[in-house]
Amino acid sequence: MAVAFAHISLLLLLTKFTHKLTRIVFIVTTCMITIVALMVIYIVYQEFAELNQLYYRLLFTFAVLDILGTITIPILTKLNGSSSDS
Repeated sequence: MAVAFAHISLLLLLTKFTHKLTRIVFIVTTCMITIVALMVIYIVYQEFAELNQLYYRLLFTFAVLDILGTITIPILTKLNGSSSDS
């Protein structure tokens, strides 16, 4: 959870909430970060027991969505910032 909180904190530093799309992407990315953290905690809690392959596929799907959101937020902030400065 500490890594998830640090990740969200860094996203907050990079984000300017001037446009609705940026807010929506930030909220969705925050949800993905939380889901990934909870799924990893569940794996550790189960002591790395054999879980269904679908569980791992879902974990990696949410992790990829987390990464995409993390990359998208600074890009949206930069694009929206440059359009409002003009």
